[in-house]
Amino acid sequence: MSESKLYALSYSYPKYSNGLKIIHSSFFLGVFSSAKKVEEAIDFYSAVKGFSDDPNCFFINPICLNSRLSTVYQIGISYIADSEEDDVDEILGYYETEDEAKAAVKKSPFYRDFKKHFVIDRYTVDEMEWREGFS
Repeated sequence: MSESKLYALSYSYPKYSNGLKIIHSSFFLGVFSSAKKVEEAIDFYSAVKGFSDDPNCFFINPICLNSRLSTVYQIGISYIADSEEDDVDEILGYYETEDEAKAAVKKSPFYRDFKKHFVIDRYTVDEMEWREGFS
C-alpha cells in the first residue's frame, strides 16, 4: 500500500473576544482524496450560509494516509466545561482503521486526564459534512 496524502478540511472563525483571549468556533468539513476535491469543496462551502461570511477561515490539513481509503477514523477530545472559553474540542489524529484509532487513544498523553472525553469518529472520504451551513 503506497503512502499518499488525504486532506482534512475545517472552518474556524473567531466567535468573540474575552479580554485578550479569542474564542474560535470550528466546523470539521470532511476528508478529501485530492487537492482538487478539497478545492471543489471550498468552492461549494464559499456559497453556503455561515461559511460564506469569511473565505479566509478555511483550513486544509494534509494527512499522510493512503489516498485510496474510503473511510478514515479521527480521534479527538471533546470536553464541555462550565464556561465556553474553557471548552476543549481538539482533533488529535487520523487513522486507517478503528483498531489503530483505539490504540492511539490509549497511548495518548491526555488519556489519563480526559479518558471519558475521547471520541473516535468515522468519516467517508470525499463526503462533505455541514452542507447546510450555519447561522
